[in-house]
This record gives sequence, structure tokens and C-alpha cells, in this order.
Amino acid sequence: MSNHQLIPLNRLIVSRPNVRRTDRKAEIDALASSITAHGLLQNLTVSPTETDKFEVIAGGRRLAALKSLAKSGAIARDFAVPCQIIESDGASEVSLAENVQRVAMDAMDEVEAFSALADAGQSVEDIARRFGIGARHVEQRLALAALSPKIKAAYRRGDVTLDAARAFCLVDDHPKQEAVFKSLSKPITHPGSVRSQLMQGRMRHTDRLARFVGLEAYEAAGGTLKRDLFETDGIYVDDPALINKLAHDRLDAVRDDALSQGWAWVEVNINQHRFESAYGARLRPTQRAMTEEARLADLRAAGVTAATMTRMANDGEVVRLARGLYQLAGAELDAQHSVAEAATRVPKGVICLTSALAFHGLTDQLPRKVWIAIGVSDWAPEPSSPPLRIVRMTGALLGDSVETHTIEGVNVKVFGVAKTVADCFRHRRSVGLSVALEGLQETLRQRKVTPGAMSRQASKSGVATVMRPYLEALTANA
Repeated sequence: MSNHQLIPLNRLIVSRPNVRRTDRKAEIDALASSITAHGLLQNLTVSPTETDKFEVIAGGRRLAALKSLAKSGAIARDFAVPCQIIESDGASEVSLAENVQRVAMDAMDEVEAFSALADAGQSVEDIARRFGIGARHVEQRLALAALSPKIKAAYRRGDVTLDAARAFCLVDDHPKQEAVFKSLSKPITHPGSVRSQLMQGRMRHTDRLARFVGLEAYEAAGGTLKRDLFETDGIYVDDPALINKLAHDRLDAVRDDALSQGWAWVEVNINQHRFESAYGARLRPTQRAMTEEARLADLRAAGVTAATMTRMANDGEVVRLARGLYQLAGAELDAQHSVAEAATRVPKGVICLTSALAFHGLTDQLPRKVWIAIGVSDWAPEPSSPPLRIVRMTGALLGDSVETHTIEGVNVKVFGVAKTVADCFRHRRSVGLSVALEGLQETLRQRKVTPGAMSRQASKSGVATVMRPYLEALTANA
């Protein structure tokens, strides 16, 4: 038997037979706000004790919300609470029945209910206050309510999960929502697939260019953002072209600053191509003593043009020693004198790496030491002039692609162009990757070796994997 009665709040206590042990205090503030706005919509179930108190068998959270309201002064401490009284011997079973038999409200039903409140003229803030929830929660429900009717119907059929339905809220355009829905296989369970299709043509805020420019600078320039109501980090840039422009502008400023500091050449690139990002190794300026030899870049900096140097070379006033390198006509030595001397000192040696690149006219580098290859078990020469940089190679590598040239009457063995470039990649840690890349670029530009021959030599030298991306990049538009 049971009956209903109004019982003062200060005579109600929590019951030990109440089967709910977890989350008794979950969202009490929200429930208290709801009671304030709508009243107590459901009775408490209680059983009498030996004193004048009543134990709450079902409705512990409602009791906690009422006591919270009484503590804040919103209601009286003896507020009359409608209760259903049952005998204590069936208290646990009644408590279990109430908690087991309840069915949570469907999310889309809740969405439609919130939408009806908004349509009736209640603001987001009013709804949030009356139900004790955050404004963002209300905005999320109203966004779901604004979905295409086809998407909501698909959710009720089970063709779209709740997470996927939330992803469709990224755009308000019903035809676009429906087009994406139609293109995806059913059921649609992965929200990432929905977002990627809806956000085509936009850029995530985590993109490297967006981070480089900064969202504040982008918005200050008139750019707009699309924010995902359901993901705190779901921010998309509506105008990637503006981000690219701002990134270029910022890089141009960096480049101009570097040029004003005296750098002769600065290249900026936001595309991060594999070859370009590797080729753009950082170089630092160095100083050297002036000699009778002068590079064309040095002369140009002093106001001497390339045309002037060509005329002086034709008139015999200067001698062109190598690409971009000149020497006064009265000087005794040519550019390859040290190479000839090294070959005299090491008859079995083969000029290699940077020295071989310079001999073939593939680099502006003038190594302070002559690079020369010898066998693994050959004796290394004693230190003397010119200084040597010894590279040891096995017999197969030492005998591959060797050419003989005569310099100052001396037979000098030099590795061929393709072998030299491949060796530079093989020893890139010693000569520097930038030197190897310069050699490869000049080889192809001067057409001293075909790309096919260069690829075959790379395979023969065991550096095909290393060289392939650079070869592909340099020959992509050939």
C-alpha cells in the first residue's frame, strides 16, 4: 500500500536502502535550476522511520537539489515536498525498480524540444538558465535542430550516428549537407569523414601556414573562421588564399631584413618541397684574406660587371681559371696547379669529390685541400704542400670511371662527372649536402651527363635511394 502526502523538507533524509550509490550528486545545480523554473515535476518516494523523519527511497538527487535551494534561501527549510509513502520492507525493491525501468530521452527528441522553446521566443541564455545548463549546450542542441530534415530522419533510422550528425552541423547549407550524406556509405559512423568533405577548400587552424601567420593576424586582415560547436579545437580557415598571402608578406619582410644585413641571396619558399627544403640548408658568411685571385661575385660587388671581366679576359689582362674565378695574367700558377702537384705526390691517387667538381667546372667551391682517393691499404703521403684530404676507397670504387688529363705536363687521374657527383652524395657528410646538390644541379644544367646516366651511376655507387628525390625534382619540368 502507498499514499501521497506533503512532507516538510527538513523531515526528509537520505535512505540507506536507496540502490543508487554512484553519481548521487551529479549535476545537482542544473536540477536545482530546473526545479526553480518548472517546479518539482516528480514526487519523492519515501518510507517512515521510527522517528518523525522519512527516508527518501527514490529521488535522492531531487532531495539534494531541494536542500541546495533551501540552503541558498530560494525555498523555505520546511518547504512542503510531495511524496509517495511506502512501507520500509519493500524500499530497496522500489528503489531498484525506479532506476532500472527509466528510459533516457532520445537525443533528437531533446533537440526538437529545445528548438520548440527557441521558436517560442526564448533566448539561448533564458533556456540555459531555466535548465541550469551552459549556453554552449543549448547552442549545440539548436544546431542539431537546424539540420536538414533528411539528416535527422536518417539519425532516427540508424543511418547516422549522433557524433556524425554533430559533424554535419559545420555548415548550415541543407543541400550541401544532403550531398555529403548521399556520397558517404551507410551507416555513417565516422564524423571525420563528414568534416573532411564539408570543409573541402578550407584549412585547419593547425596547418603550418595558419600557425605561422596566426589567427589574430588573419582575422585582422578580414579573414573569417568556421568553428565547430562540438569540438573545442575544431577551427577552420575560410580563406586559405589570404593565409598564403599573409605568409608570403611575412616571409618577404624576413627576406628584406636579411638582404639589408648584407646577404647577397635570400630565397623564401612556403611549399616545403622535398628537394627545396633539403637544398635550402643554412649558410653562414665567412671572411678570407684577399689574394690575386678574385671571384666574379666579389668583383661585381666592387662595381665590376661581367661584361668588363669578359673584355679583360679577351684582352689578356686576366685569366679565367674556373667558372666565376679569375686571376691576374702575371700570376705564375693556374687553378689546377695544386691538383697537378697532388697527382705528382700520389701517383696512384684519383682526384675526387669537391676537387673533381671544381676541375669539371661544377662548383664555385675552391677547397683549401686537394681531395684525392687512394686504396684502402695504400700508404698515405706525408703532410706537405699542397695539403691533401685523403679518401680511402675499395678497389672497385677506385677504378670506376677514371679519366686521365694533362695539367702542366702531368698526367692527372680524375673521376668522371657522374662518378664525382655520386661520390659527393656518398660522402655528403664530409663535403656537405649543399655541395653535392650544387654539383648535381650544374651537371644537369650544363648537360654534361644525362639524367639516365646519372641514375645508373647512382645505382652503381649505392646512392640511388638518396639521389632519386633530387633527380626527380630537378628533371620534373625538363
